[in-house]
Amino acid sequence: MNKSILTLLLIVSIQLILAQDVKFGEVTLEELEEEYYPKDSSANAAYLYKYRYTYIQNESLVTEIYHKIKIYNKDGLDFATKRIKLYKSNSADERVSGLKANTYNLVNGKIEINKISKASIFRTEYHKRQDHYTFTMPNVKEGSIIEYKYKIYSPFFTNIDEYKFQHSIPVKKLYSKLYTPAFFRFKKKVKGFLPVIPKRDHKRDARIGVEVNITEYNMSDIPALEDELYVDNIENYRSGVEYELVAINYTTHTKYYSQTWGDVAKSVNKSDTFKNKINKKSYFKDDLDNLLSDVITNDDKIKKVFEFIKSKVKWNEIEGVYTFNGMPKAYKTGVGNVGDINLMLISMMRYAGLKANPILLSTKDNGIPRHPTIDGLNYVICGIELNNKVILLDATSKYTNQNILPIRTMNWFGKLIRPDNTIKNIVLTPIKLSTTITNMNVKLSTEGTINGMIRNVYRNHHGFQFRENYTKISNDDYLSEIESLNGNIEISEHKLDNIDNVDKPVVEIFSFSKDNYIEIIDDKMYFSPLLFFAMNSNPFLAEERLFPIDFVFPWNKKYQISIKIPDGYTLESIPKSIKIKLPNKLGEFVYLIKRSNNKIQLSCHTKMTYSKIPASQYAFLKQFYNQIIIKQGEKVILVKQ
Repeated sequence: MNKSILTLLLIVSIQLILAQDVKFGEVTLEELEEEYYPKDSSANAAYLYKYRYTYIQNESLVTEIYHKIKIYNKDGLDFATKRIKLYKSNSADERVSGLKANTYNLVNGKIEINKISKASIFRTEYHKRQDHYTFTMPNVKEGSIIEYKYKIYSPFFTNIDEYKFQHSIPVKKLYSKLYTPAFFRFKKKVKGFLPVIPKRDHKRDARIGVEVNITEYNMSDIPALEDELYVDNIENYRSGVEYELVAINYTTHTKYYSQTWGDVAKSVNKSDTFKNKINKKSYFKDDLDNLLSDVITNDDKIKKVFEFIKSKVKWNEIEGVYTFNGMPKAYKTGVGNVGDINLMLISMMRYAGLKANPILLSTKDNGIPRHPTIDGLNYVICGIELNNKVILLDATSKYTNQNILPIRTMNWFGKLIRPDNTIKNIVLTPIKLSTTITNMNVKLSTEGTINGMIRNVYRNHHGFQFRENYTKISNDDYLSEIESLNGNIEISEHKLDNIDNVDKPVVEIFSFSKDNYIEIIDDKMYFSPLLFFAMNSNPFLAEERLFPIDFVFPWNKKYQISIKIPDGYTLESIPKSIKIKLPNKLGEFVYLIKRSNNKIQLSCHTKMTYSKIPASQYAFLKQFYNQIIIKQGEKVILVKQ
């Protein structure tokens, strides 16, 4: 650390006596007897008190945490386990100190206290730059109150963890405080929709002889922010504030700390992994020479190398921008983290003569970085610049393909970093439609039984998702699930093609039957021509929505259905054809139906042209789905002759 900075940090030692006196250990009978949160009876748990105090002490950034949580039902038991992310570098790391944690239960009218044991506390390496400190509270059950307090000491005083004000459960009372020397200049970034007004103060601290800035957040009755369908990551919209150190104003000069993405690129390229290890080729050279001995075109090189590494090294479910075991070891053992696999892929592509570089990103569950940072990025994929385009590759799944990435990675933008420190923003959301085309031929019997054959074709990400989901369960379990989801039909003669050939769409064919499926009243039959494929509920029920709707990728679901009219019946009425379009070409629904000889022919598709739809269009989308449900629920009426 710079000597002048260290001197300042030693001088500006903000002592613990400034912290608010937190009443750890004070739990009442009334709190334990409370069966539900008074202001939200649906809450599974609630923060009775949430406290945080961040300040600088000696040469560390110190954050004090105290949480007191009431568990109301079994769905609230997830809060019994706490995970803390701790960042580290080659020379320093963050650490947790002074953990105290208790569980309180009401037993025979008396308060029982269970203290945490050391056996319930773990620190594990998540990836090269991050550890996880995890502890599990003892004897937690419905009705318990848990509380814990600890301090985090961080040498990285330029990075202050986000102040989070809103959670998946309500907060009864929150107090947060930031106490910093005035010559530390921070930039504040607010997120979320909850109005937050801090109390600010600027004064001279006589004990340490410098001017200080104090920011306090004192809030009560904060409502829960519940997750909704089709949200990329609710954390992106949760109320909070981030502080980025911009500069330190010395008496003689100002030192700037705020990074640009160019600074991030330089830092990445200077690291040993990207400067040296990514260019080592001795461990795979012979194998790749044999693999590419008769390959000429760049397209064939990409395909060969990509399929080779997918079959050679399996993902251990650990993310990370950097390697975990090291690329040579991962190559030898056949197991590695994201960094091991995809940096190895880049190295092999470069050896094959291709312009391959890392694309750093933050996964969906990691959120969106609010400012340039390497610590906010937790994943790396391969980008190949070829013919004025960038081909995206991720070898962690055997079912990925060129520009077909795992869903976890498709989080807005990534940063392609070249060896010359230039950066290119990469859109991670695909433009190409993912499609499912269903062809169904159906025969109706006079008794209301249906028999038929279905052929499904899954392309692009629909194919990727099908492969991923299908291979995680047995074929029998899969068929049982499909039968249940489709009106308890009975499936036979099930066949799949191209499950392992990612260059072709998945093709699924099966026969089906269902007794007494068609409604018969007197001499008439009533049924939706979409049969069990008809949508019967709207996924968008809220009156309004604050968050964008995230469909992950643009998609088209199309049905081509032919229904044979049973002998002795004739068509009395049929729904009208219709076309519905969302504004701004966001999507469309087309329903075309006609009679052709003794058959009813239906062509129906729903298409979303974009993966994300802004919240401002929510009312249109909700009504769009309402109209789809109404139309798909309309009946064909056959009458007995």
